[in-house]
Amino acid sequence: MSEDKRKRRLHINTEVYINRVYHAEGLDLSADGMYLYTRHPYVEGSIIDLRFKLGDDEIQGPAKVVHSQPGIGFGVRFTDLKEKDAEKIRDYVERLGSEQPKGAPPVRKRTST
Repeated sequence: MSEDKRKRRLHINTEVYINRVYHAEGLDLSADGMYLYTRHPYVEGSIIDLRFKLGDDEIQGPAKVVHSQPGIGFGVRFTDLKEKDAEKIRDYVERLGSEQPKGAPPVRKRTST
């Protein structure tokens, strides 16, 4: 896989379940990982279980917290995903990433105040 394709990122807005308890909002997805918006802090180096949907497909597997911004969110790198799930992520990012303008922000859910 080329360096450019491996680093391709897709701005998304999807609900992500962490360790079957907490939920976060997935904002940025690549074939290697994801950035999650949540106020719940996670320590860098922690291994967590993620579950989220991409279109009609459900993805589940472990990820390592590689970057944390307490009170904002954190970045993870997928680890030991089933090959079929890793392929679904790659295909999704490749297919939709080519349609998204570079630097486009994710579409955020509106929250009532």
